[in-house]
Amino acid sequence: MVDDTKNTPGAGSPVPRRTVGKVPDVERGAAGAPGGGRKTFLPELNLELPPWVARYLRPSLPGLAVIFQKDALVLVHMVRGIRGAAPTLAHISQHKLPEGTLTPGLSEPNFSAPAEASARLGRALDALPNRRKLNRISIVLPDACARMILLDLKEIPKSRGQADQMIRWQMRKRVPFKLDDARLSMQRFPLAGGGERVAVVLGLERILAQYEQVVSALDLKPGLLDLATMNMANFCSMAGQDQAEADAGDVVFLNIADEEFSIFILRRGVPLFYRSRPLLHDAVRQPGECLSDVRRELITSSAYYRDRLGGAEERIRRVWLRVAGQTSFPLDEAVKATLGTVPQRVEPQRLLPLEGMAAVDAGLLELAAPALGITAGRWS
Repeated sequence: MVDDTKNTPGAGSPVPRRTVGKVPDVERGAAGAPGGGRKTFLPELNLELPPWVARYLRPSLPGLAVIFQKDALVLVHMVRGIRGAAPTLAHISQHKLPEGTLTPGLSEPNFSAPAEASARLGRALDALPNRRKLNRISIVLPDACARMILLDLKEIPKSRGQADQMIRWQMRKRVPFKLDDARLSMQRFPLAGGGERVAVVLGLERILAQYEQVVSALDLKPGLLDLATMNMANFCSMAGQDQAEADAGDVVFLNIADEEFSIFILRRGVPLFYRSRPLLHDAVRQPGECLSDVRRELITSSAYYRDRLGGAEERIRRVWLRVAGQTSFPLDEAVKATLGTVPQRVEPQRLLPLEGMAAVDAGLLELAAPALGITAGRWS
């Protein structure tokens, strides 16, 4: 992995002011429902607009994004293409964090030294030639920072307020904290057999606020907050994942980062399964034991997929694999043994070669894939 690798051939432009809220909703059918357009997963954790006006008033999404990892942060700046042209990767750089600065988690404070994280990010931003024009930034969170839960409901009230109350009532016994202390986001997917599947993402306000404060200290307004695995899926969709393939079967996303194992499965474009668990061993100091942790999680997840969700090897059309951080042990054999398919690595320079990528380290691009998903992946 390259530290402080940079590429800054272009410049961006000012972006509109952010609209802030607590409980975002996504227009029904707009992201993942049949006939609803290109898929994005999942709704951001900090924007709220009524669904009937969202398409007109939702502010444009920033091209600047940061990924927070346990040991580093990655800054990415994408510039929109003109008149339908492909976007350009204007800047990408990785910056190490001192050990112990960031410990991703659901309930305990994540930053022990937020000022140090802000300082590292500030120095990275100062290297951008158009820094003064950039006032909004999206934040890719480690998966450990929030919970995602899938609810299947036969009937949901038409009233947005009543639907929100019903979903909150369903969630009360499913999370280890009070909903009043959390930020909640949901996305609704009509099911072919009737009813809806609701994907709900929850994170504690005090935890999410820490990440926002790191960027706010630099006079930047948080544009979106979203999870790494969901934006890995956004990038893979942007990178030309065959829609007919996705509609015909199941697509699996495996994300291994920060000693965290995450698996996300889509069936015909609708979320089917999500699981995120910490790995018990350090990938650098104990690679053999960490690989055993990954195998155990793969076995557990694949067994649930087959036994409870009607899954089978022949239903899987593709397995995407992203390995971030310093994890270097081989995973293809373990994935093939449990899911029956050799995984395809998330390689941005091969999947979606954009202007600005050629001179960038391949490992850094794989690390940055969710940032490409939260920026250009949501523009498509």
